[in-house]
Amino acid sequence: PDSSLLPYFKFGCNLVECCKALNRKAPLILESCLSYLQSHRKEEGLFRVSGSQADISELRAAFEAGQDPLGSGKVRPAPEAVASLLKLYIRMLQEPLIPRAHYQDFLSIAKITVANEALLELRKNVHQFLPPEHIHFLQTLLSFLLDVSRFSSINNMTVSNLALVFGPTIMRTSDSDMNALLRDSAPIINIITLMIQNHEFLFAPQGSRVLFFLKKK
Repeated sequence: PDSSLLPYFKFGCNLVECCKALNRKAPLILESCLSYLQSHRKEEGLFRVSGSQADISELRAAFEAGQDPLGSGKVRPAPEAVASLLKLYIRMLQEPLIPRAHYQDFLSIAKITVANEALLELRKNVHQFLPPEHIHFLQTLLSFLLDVSRFSSINNMTVSNLALVFGPTIMRTSDSDMNALLRDSAPIINIITLMIQNHEFLFAPQGSRVLFFLKKK
């Protein structure tokens, strides 16, 4: 790619700026990693088991150079390395997928005890507070995570286990605020669980008629 665009391939970039600069709905790394992991959804501990640091570093360097190392088929890294790479990319985003300014707006939903009301409030927040690029990224990611959870009898990755893994990367105040991480861990897991289970309802375009069913945890 044009060298002037290389900063937008870097880990730690601003997702909105990256997508606009590269004229993409989502970063290449999201599409490439999920496509690669499609055939590894039954892998035990997918997204929970850490991959080789050497493999992760090599893949990261390639993506930051604007390449797609997974798309060529020449490189076949272990699925846990690809899963770890994607988690790292999300964790390093300059602005979390749930923007810091609206962390409390989303966190407060965990206090709503009536499931229907919680979902309606969550849907309102998604469309009111999240940029389109964040919505598309989350919709793509959470749809895949729900798919992974359907093989939980094989991979041991239930929706709640996936929410435990991804919660702190999707919702965070600051990387150094360990007190908030510990204090808010349970409500974050509840919110991300809701989002995975009901992503179709939550991310359906505003104004569309949506029929949804509450799923039991």
